[in-house]
Amino acid sequence: YYSGIEEHNNRTRQDDLLKIELANEAKRIELNKQIKAKKLKRKYNLQYMIITIAIIFLFILIIVFNQIAIPQWVIHAMGFLSVLMLFEFLILVLDHQIHYITHGAPLYIFLIKIIILIFLFPLHHLVESVLLDHLFKKKQIWTPNKKSFRRFIGKLWPWLDDNQATH
Repeated sequence: YYSGIEEHNNRTRQDDLLKIELANEAKRIELNKQIKAKKLKRKYNLQYMIITIAIIFLFILIIVFNQIAIPQWVIHAMGFLSVLMLFEFLILVLDHQIHYITHGAPLYIFLIKIIILIFLFPLHHLVESVLLDHLFKKKQIWTPNKKSFRRFIGKLWPWLDDNQATH
């Protein structure tokens, strides 16, 4: 009779130990998931930070270039690119919330993004034109001509300059 009770107690203890081991394994798996999620979030936050710094750097570069004479197409390209990057970053930040709100339904995501772009496209044009108008009013933008191009080439490669006196 006692051996049956001991056998039952042993099985109960083994079952309890197995339950404890399974619970510990489940906690370990959950902890690993949390650690991976934190690492992924940190990685994404770092990427957001890099994007933000790049956009700010581009705007600062435009301000710096405003102080020196540079070709007009450079200002146009930088103005367009910087404003485009700013609004794309805004869409990127809103994208996660859009997916959360729509529960990933493609039609709703599409419609919401179209509505956002209806407002952002004219705003992009307005901000870009205001930025470029400000730079053009400062008269800091250099429009190259044939003489300035030859002068630039002469500075880079003096042996190609026609104006130098030959010895």
